[in-house]
Amino acid sequence: MIKLVLGVVVLIGLAAGGLSLAGIGPLAHLLPRETEAAAPAPPDLAAIAMETFGVPLFAGDSVRSRLLLNLTLKVERQHQDRVEAYLPRLQSAFVESLLDYLPRHAAESELPEVEQVAAHLLSVAHRVAGTAVRAVEVRHLFAR
Repeated sequence: MIKLVLGVVVLIGLAAGGLSLAGIGPLAHLLPRETEAAAPAPPDLAAIAMETFGVPLFAGDSVRSRLLLNLTLKVERQHQDRVEAYLPRLQSAFVESLLDYLPRHAAESELPEVEQVAAHLLSVAHRVAGTAVRAVEVRHLFAR
């Protein structure tokens, strides 16, 4: 009888220890846990202000208005010179892309949503200058 009780106690102890090692059970909090790896530090970003540029908004075959944009690019500081060299290409790609994007996403009488335009331009910037461009901020967006 003593052997049976002793066997059950040992079996329960082994089960509790195994569950604790797996992070389950009432004793799991007593074991030291591996510390989670610290999140990598955010990259050091630089701001590159682009010159204001315009994109015509068409109504049929005629220009109904002109959309003017003033943008700032947030780029990794170590790639700032490379991205600045791409500014003419970026601006050209932005205009070309917006000529296709705006008629599909802007209502006849309203300006497009700034957040949507910024997200679209970020994808264009990634294609042209790579992922060193971390964000596109639309500082001003107005129709003339």
